[in-house]
Amino acid sequence: MLTIKQKKSTFRNLKEKYRKSTKKQKTQILNEFMATTNYNRSYARYLLGTLRKRGRKKKYSLRKRVYDISVFYPLRL
Repeated sequence: MLTIKQKKSTFRNLKEKYRKSTKKQKTQILNEFMATTNYNRSYARYLLGTLRKRGRKKKYSLRKRVYDISVFYPLRL
């Protein structure tokens, strides 16, 4: 059984290779990845196929106010 660090290193090694390969090659890579990490097929496919980076979530900007201050304070009460 692999440790989490070993699974992550295996994932990092295969993700670019997986994205650039053909469908037949992807099947082989996915089968090998599943065998080594003991992940479910759908989860392994999700990990190898995602393009986004993992980590911090994007901070969203605040919305513009719909009402100005003269309307906002009486509504708040």
